[in-house]
Amino acid sequence: MVSRLGRFYAAVLAETETEDFMLFGPAYKGIALAAATTAALYQDQDRNVGFAYNRKESKDHGGGGAVVGAKLSGRVVIIDDVLTAGTAVRGSGS
Repeated sequence: MVSRLGRFYAAVLAETETEDFMLFGPAYKGIALAAATTAALYQDQDRNVGFAYNRKESKDHGGGGAVVGAKLSGRVVIIDDVLTAGTAVRGSGS
């Protein structure tokens, strides 16, 4: 099911996003959706895009921080299971 959604999102993004962009999946459900979309963009559309996600709690060991993956820069497309007021998204990039 998640891979099918990823392929659908990838097809839509391939049609609508002509400039470079990266994907961001807010914890927790957005992570799987953004990862599946990133994979489908690469496999089906031959597009290599950056991908990042956030942790609910920052890590203070190893690499540390709240954001994992590619550095957030340029156009960022946020993929999540539900977007309403954007409250979860506003706090996820810190």
